[in-house]
Parts: sequence; structure tokens; C-alpha cells
Amino acid sequence: MFIQDLVNINRTLTIDPNPEVILAALDFMKKISVHLKELLFYFNSILSRSLYLALTHRQSKLRIAGLEAFEKLMYISPLKKI
Repeated sequence: MFIQDLVNINRTLTIDPNPEVILAALDFMKKISVHLKELLFYFNSILSRSLYLALTHRQSKLRIAGLEAFEKLMYISPLKKI
């Protein structure tokens, strides 16, 4: 149950209007993608959809951080539901 709460909190933080909050959320997403691979198996499509704002942001550091987070998510499982 706690993994769903972590995913929901992370999704909320990635759509925040403040770029520093988005960067922190993307860093958190990269860390949980590396350390909690087995638990995030069913949540990778939800997390990857939440990256849309970061990937389309006008600041390049957010786009780069979004791509790095997406790369870590790709190693969890094939993104078949997107």
C-alpha cells in the first residue's frame, strides 16, 4: 500500500508549477526507480505519464531531468500501457 502513496505523491509533485519542486520530484523518481524496481512494476506507466510537464517545460534542465527519469523507468519493465 505504501508504494501507491509514494507514486501518488510523486505524481503530484511533478505537476507543481515551481521548477525546483519538479526537479526534486524527478530526482526522487530516479531514486525509487533504481531501488524499488520490483514494487514499481505496475506503476511505471502512471509514472511515465506524469513526466509530460517536465518533458515539455521551457527550461532545459527540467527536460534533461525528465529524460533521465524516463530512462530509469524504461528499465523497470516494457511500457506497454502507454
